[in-house]
Amino acid sequence: MISGRVHSDPELKRELEKLGRPVPFLDFETCNPALPLFKGTRPFQQIQFQWSDHVLHADGTLEHLEYLHDDRSDPRKAVVKTLLKALGSTGPIVVYSGFEERIIRSLASDLPDRSADLLPLVETRIVDLLELIRAHYYHPGFKGSFSIKGVLPALVADLDYEDLEIREGGQAAAAYVELIDSATPESRRGELKEALRAYCRRDTEAMVRLFHRLREER
Repeated sequence: MISGRVHSDPELKRELEKLGRPVPFLDFETCNPALPLFKGTRPFQQIQFQWSDHVLHADGTLEHLEYLHDDRSDPRKAVVKTLLKALGSTGPIVVYSGFEERIIRSLASDLPDRSADLLPLVETRIVDLLELIRAHYYHPGFKGSFSIKGVLPALVADLDYEDLEIREGGQAAAAYVELIDSATPESRRGELKEALRAYCRRDTEAMVRLFHRLREER
């Protein structure tokens, strides 16, 4: 910060190169209502209702997979079923922060019949891009923050969240509660689904762009 120069440890690029291909970039959206929405859940429990997965293939192509639970049933079983199918059984899973690991562990606890499938995801496959950046890279533009919304504008100038209706996780949680409310008109439900998908997709797109940008560092 004093020098105004970027600190870039070559080890970061080596760690990113080791990931191989394909590389999935995963993000969850959750809500934690004070009044439980589903039987068997408790006040303020994190409930997973959506995921986004951008997959970077060996030939450089990018594939986007996603799931949004949009009815009033408990979303957790459907989230797990679709997620496991998308992620497969081998290879790294890139996330940003420890949030996704905590969510997967909570799903394994809530759904013990799926724990044998879920726990290997966090025990052997998770790669936290935030921790790699924190350990090996600093840009004065971070202004002391390592959150993705602090890191992204410093490294990827043409991508942000300003064009989205939903721009942070609290808004996403509120949108989900409105989405599954039986009083919400169908036209509004369509708007909410589109906004939720766009926000979660932006998070994983941001990770992909950061990944490419950091691999270019010398």
